Amino acid sequence: MQQPVELSRAECTIGRGSACDVKIVDLTVSSQHCKVVFDSATGVPYVVDYSSSNGTFVNRRSTRLAQGKIFYLVSGDHISLVGAHGKGAAPPLFSETKQTSSAGFEFVFSSTDPTLVPDAAAAGLAGRVPGMDEKYAFVKELGKGNFATVYRAVSRATGEQVAIKVIERSRFMKMTQARWDEQVKEAETLRKLNHRGIVAFRELIRTPDRLFVVTELLRGGELYDKLMCVLRAHVCANALAERTAPFPKRARAC
Repeated sequence: MQQPVELSRAECTIGRGSACDVKIVDLTVSSQHCKVVFDSATGVPYVVDYSSSNGTFVNRRSTRLAQGKIFYLVSGDHISLVGAHGKGAAPPLFSETKQTSSAGFEFVFSSTDPTLVPDAAAAGLAGRVPGMDEKYAFVKELGKGNFATVYRAVSRATGEQVAIKVIERSRFMKMTQARWDEQVKEAETLRKLNHRGIVAFRELIRTPDRLFVVTELLRGGELYDKLMCVLRAHVCANALAERTAPFPKRARAC
């Protein structure tokens, strides 16, 4: 493994051309094959295929990125340039590079931003649901209840960090179909609401085994902690007011 290439500028170009930041000396790699760009608006990097002949693949998918299509990245994502025959050495992109068994070059993206590093609970979840990895990258488990788990995730299309509530159908096996339908109805109701005081709905994804309710990510912490903080402040203020209140004047004796 060679030394990593740091994304010190706003973008890093990969290709055969002499002006590329990561140069691969191989005729099957396009002059400007793809580039990794740091999106200052979202704080999330993405990879985009320039106009490569042999394609840019992410996470070893069977279909390649469409030319010009943006795909936002989290730590651990694989970027593959297939069709190369290893005539030259491929420099590493951020963490490591290796020649793949399919005669191509593969780069592993690594981020120092903790919000883009998946934890053990979230890693691999999207890969277990067909098509989910193309839509969202699960990063961190935020909370867990009796019937659902909430994760922080990154939209692959926009780079927005969102909250996804994953409701497991298996946890409703002892309940009636009506109880499961209530969960679906609740999510559908949230879709129709649009108010600044209500968490914004993004989309509902249904599979035979799970419901994925995607909403905006609220970063203020636990609501319970906020309420307790307000309550404690109110109690302390009342106690202080009682201590500093003036004593009543004594009535004079006639």
